[in-house]
Amino acid sequence: MPPGLPGYLPPNLPFSNRTQQYREDEARRLYEAAGYGPGNHVEFELRYNTGEDHQRIAEAVQAMWREVLGLEAELVNVEFRVLLDQMYAGQITEAFRSAWNGDYPDANTFLAIFETDDPQNLAGWSSDEYDDWMKRAAGQVDPDLRQRYLEEAERVLLRELPMAPLYYYVSKHLVSSEVGGWEDNVLDHHKSQYLSLTTAGN
Repeated sequence: MPPGLPGYLPPNLPFSNRTQQYREDEARRLYEAAGYGPGNHVEFELRYNTGEDHQRIAEAVQAMWREVLGLEAELVNVEFRVLLDQMYAGQITEAFRSAWNGDYPDANTFLAIFETDDPQNLAGWSSDEYDDWMKRAAGQVDPDLRQRYLEEAERVLLRELPMAPLYYYVSKHLVSSEVGGWEDNVLDHHKSQYLSLTTAGN
């Protein structure tokens, strides 16, 4: 979850406090434990939609996999609509770049897309434990308990990692001190009805 969701304390990734060296060593250990290594590398495609930033990120991920594990991922660039169709088909897409923008300032808008039956679950991941926590949250009227259940669901997600979280989108604004009513918020929505303009001396 991105920071800034009201009342929500997102759990950390289990390895978030580990050094880069530890992460690379653990990646090699898991890679070898899965039966891969020198002379026997995974070969797959990493698909991403057209965009200069998307291409740079895909190339960086490709380079890191090559450097740390020795594997070679083929990068495939397609238009967004094509990528979306391929993800929904779930046939030729082995790994893909995707993103999600929240529709409302609540953890559910990010977590729901990983429920087994959610149509946005493009990863095709399924977990009975995760679904159970999400159902508990959906049926909970106590806001504190609901948040706790969502946090437990996220812990399952971060433990299983059906995706590789890379970064949060951010917004930057230069706001004059003469603008009143401006408040930062996770959706970056700033309705003009709440804004006012003052000038020096008034």
